[in-house]
Amino acid sequence: MKRPHKNTLNKIKLVLAFSSIVFVLIIISSYWMFTLFWIAGKIPYIDTQNLPRHTGDLILAAFSLILGVVLSVIFKRVIINPLYVIYGALDKIANGDYNINIEPKGIGAVRTVAKKINIMAKELDSIEIMRNDFVNNFSHEFKTPIISIEGFAKMLRDDSLSQAEREEYLSIIISESRRLAELSTNILALNKLENQTILSDQTTFNVSEQLRLCVVLLEKKWAEKNITFDFEGDEYEIYANENLLQQLWLNIIDNAIKYSPEGSEIKIRISRKGHHLHFVFEDKGKGMTEEQIAHAFDRFYQADINHKTGGNGIGLSVAKKICELHEGKITIRPTQAQDSGITVEIILPY
Repeated sequence: MKRPHKNTLNKIKLVLAFSSIVFVLIIISSYWMFTLFWIAGKIPYIDTQNLPRHTGDLILAAFSLILGVVLSVIFKRVIINPLYVIYGALDKIANGDYNINIEPKGIGAVRTVAKKINIMAKELDSIEIMRNDFVNNFSHEFKTPIISIEGFAKMLRDDSLSQAEREEYLSIIISESRRLAELSTNILALNKLENQTILSDQTTFNVSEQLRLCVVLLEKKWAEKNITFDFEGDEYEIYANENLLQQLWLNIIDNAIKYSPEGSEIKIRISRKGHHLHFVFEDKGKGMTEEQIAHAFDRFYQADINHKTGGNGIGLSVAKKICELHEGKITIRPTQAQDSGITVEIILPY
C-alpha cells in the first residue's frame, strides 16, 4: 500500500484540528446561548413560557450554527490557510528547495513565523551557494599551482633548455610553491581564529605607528606599482592583541595594493569617535558590485573570477574574525560610486 504524501498527511491533520476547533466553538456558543435564555427567563418583562414549542431550541441551534460557521470561517482564513502554506514551504525546504517566499497572512504570530521562514530560506540558499563556491574555489586554488609546478618541473627535464629558461621555470615553481604555502598558512590561521573565542595576549601599543610599519613591510608590492599613500590621523594607543591587529592591517593594505591601478593613491585615515577608533582605507581600484560586497567576507570568495590579481579569498575572512574577536566591526562600501574604488572601514573599541 502506497503511503500518502507528506503534504496530504499535513492537510489531514489540519482538517482534523480545524474540525475539532469548530466543534468546540459550537459547544461554547451553545452554552452562552443557553445562558442568555436562562437569564431572559428570569426577567419579569420577558415571557418565555408562551413561546411556541421548541422555539428556544431552534433559536439556540440557529444561533450556535451561525456563530460556529462565522468563527470557523474566520479561524480558517487567519490560521488554518496560512499554516497550510507554511507546511508546504517547510516541506520544500526539507527537500532542498530554498527558493520560496511566503506572503505573511493571518494573525500576528503566524505572520511572524512566515517572515522567519522567508529569512531562513534566504539564508539557507545563501549558504548553499557559498558551499558550492567554497568547493569550486578551494579546488581551483589548490589545483592550479600544483598543475603549474608539475608542468614546469617536467619541462626542466628537457636538456635543450637554456639557462635563462631554466631560471624562469624555477622562479615560477618557487612562486607557485610560496602560493601554496601561503594558502595553507591562511587556512590554518582562519581555522585557529574561528575556534578562538577568548582574546588573549593583549597589550597597549601605538596603533598609528603599527599601521605605518605595515605600509613599510609591504613596500616592495606598492613600489612596483608606483603607488603612494596618504596617511592622516593622530597618534593613538590601543589595548589589543598586537600580532592579530598587524595581520589585520597587512591583509587590508595588501588587498588595497593588489586592486589599485599603477600610479594611484591609497588613503588611510584614523580618527576617534567616542569610545571607538575608526580606521578608513580608500583605494582607486575598479570597485565592487553590491553582490560582491555581500560575499566579500566569505571563505575563498574572490571578486576577480579570472584570478588575475592573485590571492586566495581568505584575507577578508581572517580580517572579519580578528575584528569580531576585538568586539569591533568591519564594513566595505564603494568609495564614491560603483567601479571607482572601495572603502574599508574598521571600528575598534578605544
